[in-house]
Amino acid sequence: MFLQVDLCEAEGEFIVEAELPGVSPEEIELMVSTDRICISGCRAPADRPRETTGSPRQQHRRERTRGRFMREIPLPLPVLRESAEATLCDGVLTVRLVIRKQPAPAQRLPIKAVDRADAATRDRAANTDRSVKVGS
Repeated sequence: MFLQVDLCEAEGEFIVEAELPGVSPEEIELMVSTDRICISGCRAPADRPRETTGSPRQQHRRERTRGRFMREIPLPLPVLRESAEATLCDGVLTVRLVIRKQPAPAQRLPIKAVDRADAATRDRAANTDRSVKVGS
């Protein structure tokens, strides 16, 4: 069974929607990590055809898929997995994942060239500022 999935981003979260008609929450396993989610489970076979007048019905077409399914969806940015919420309504599984705020990227620090005399003067001034006055 191929699991159809939509992934979108809105207001600081990812929203994953998967079509799972005829599947109950108990039949779905949802695993969330910081960079992907995995949806798996099993769609139970439909009830056996009822017998009519003592003989079984003849199957002419079977298009509804059954059996195990699994889909792993990589996420474009890391998420807070402890904030994940999942709901199942009208055959659509909706998973909401808050995007983890990224730390600011490293910034290049310019280096100033100074001669030794300026460096020595600057060091003496820094040491004078740190000294403690005693006996005032």
